[in-house]
Amino acid sequence: MVRMYLTREHVEVIKLLAKGDLSEEEAVSTGHAGMSRATIGRRIIELYIQGLVGRSRGKVYLTEAGEVLANAIKDVESPTLPETWIDSRVVWLLRYTADTGYVPPYWEDLLLERMLWERESGLTNLGKAVYEATGNRSR
Repeated sequence: MVRMYLTREHVEVIKLLAKGDLSEEEAVSTGHAGMSRATIGRRIIELYIQGLVGRSRGKVYLTEAGEVLANAIKDVESPTLPETWIDSRVVWLLRYTADTGYVPPYWEDLLLERMLWERESGLTNLGKAVYEATGNRSR
């Protein structure tokens, strides 16, 4: 099972890195979205550990999985997301939902508030992107 933990701050850092390869210094010096340099640095390290960010020759960049997420979240206003947007529980729910096409009613609100599910049409494009970024393939 893939483990993932993404907060609103992680979403903002992914959006920042989606603008192009940045040096590590450039990435943390922006003070993006009201975050301190130290916070941005920590979020980059956390994204690196999760395989969403790569580092090479002093540059930080989005990996393939990070690009999938960046493309899906580019128009998402992060303040509308719950503070903890994606965690292992949500990843498990996405896998279950993608595999079965069913969301039990008591799980539906969890996916709805994260913009990963729509009652009428099922998994949203954002939900499919998160599913894919966690090493699965959308159906």
